[in-house]
Amino acid sequence: MTKNNCEDYSTLDISIKDDAHITAWLDGKIIGTLELDDVDGDDKWWVVSVNVDKEYRRHGVGKSLVCRGVQCHGEVYFADGMERIDGDTRHLSSGGTKLMSSALREGIIKEEWCYNPFFRHSSTK
Repeated sequence: MTKNNCEDYSTLDISIKDDAHITAWLDGKIIGTLELDDVDGDDKWWVVSVNVDKEYRRHGVGKSLVCRGVQCHGEVYFADGMERIDGDTRHLSSGGTKLMSSALREGIIKEEWCYNPFFRHSSTK
């Protein structure tokens, strides 16, 4: 597993269900979720959804969820700066993209895990 800069948020209980659904609990209440998907079946786990209750945002909950995904899968990919493509689940909201960019700056994820999976060479359409 890749070493990263995950902090220990010991007050949170983080659970993983079926490798794809990561949930943050605080005092028995769900306060955040991260959904991953092996979209292409190539064992690359993509962030497809992240949600943290408004009152808990900007307190490390989202990054803690991302850290757990990295701990579980070794690498967690996200699509940055791409247009939404119908039927694909890898498009993140602006808030999700900000979270992942912050995780990148803090060394939780690596730059090579961030890319546009739909890039095609100009001769291919």
